[in-house]
Amino acid sequence: MKKKSNVERATPRSKKSAARALAVGAGSAPLACVVRDNKLVIEIGVGTLAWASHWRNGGPLNNCKVDTRRRKAWARDVGRAMTREDEVGNSPLNDFLDKMMIAAADDGSEALIFPQTQ
Repeated sequence: MKKKSNVERATPRSKKSAARALAVGAGSAPLACVVRDNKLVIEIGVGTLAWASHWRNGGPLNNCKVDTRRRKAWARDVGRAMTREDEVGNSPLNDFLDKMMIAAADDGSEALIFPQTQ
C-alpha cells in the first residue's frame, strides 16, 4: 500500500497549514557548492539564508530579522551586496573566491600543474 504524504493525511482543517509547512521547507536548502554544467554553483535556500542571518543562529543581524514574506527580496539584496564592485572592480565575492583558490592550492589540489623550473 502506498504511503500517504502529510498533505494527503491531513484533515481539511490542517491541509492549509501542512501545505504552508511544505512551502517553507522548499526554501530551506542547505548551503552547497557543486559543479554543474561546467559552472561552480554556490547555492543556499532563501529560508536557510534568512535563518542564518539572525543573531540567535550565529548571524550578523542584531536588531532585526528577515520578514518571512520577503525572503526572496533579502536573497536578491545579499546577492547584490556580494557582487557590488569597488572603485577597482573587486567585489566581496571576488575576494572570497581568491582566498578559496589559495586554500584549495594549499590543501594540495590534484587539479594543479606546476611548471618545471630550470
